Amino acid sequence: TQNSYTSDLGTAVTKTIELDHFSLYASHLIISGNAGVGVKLASAELKLNSSSFSGQLPGVLLDSCTSDSLGLYSNKYIYGGGTSPSVISVEEFGIGTYVFPLAATAFGGSCVPLNRFDSVRLTLTFTSAPITGSSTFVNVTCVGETTALFKGGAASLAMY
Repeated sequence: TQNSYTSDLGTAVTKTIELDHFSLYASHLIISGNAGVGVKLASAELKLNSSSFSGQLPGVLLDSCTSDSLGLYSNKYIYGGGTSPSVISVEEFGIGTYVFPLAATAFGGSCVPLNRFDSVRLTLTFTSAPITGSSTFVNVTCVGETTALFKGGAASLAMY
């Protein structure tokens, strides 16, 4: 896996995250974070070399069925609370957990070699502007494969 952590979401409804350092033969991206109370992901779009790879994928699609279609089980951090024992409100922490598919199956042959692109950008659109003054962040984890070569006590990663 490779990871990108963005702590400043600003106040715009749309945030573009630069992922140029991702170099895996990638099957999916995992998007999570916190943009403030009630702010969720409305859509996401991946651009490779400034061309849209996916078009805008709705957040509801990325939250519900993409992990199942890749053959993954998506865990969610959910906490409960309420004003009395008879009233329990269950809420998902942060913006939620979204799985952005890049291949037909997880770790399959149709993965995308991200190191072959000069520009990798993920544009996220939220349901409303991130809450200012809160500790907002977005975490994007790239999941995929690479080959490690070991020689003389040193390791190097193969590029696809």
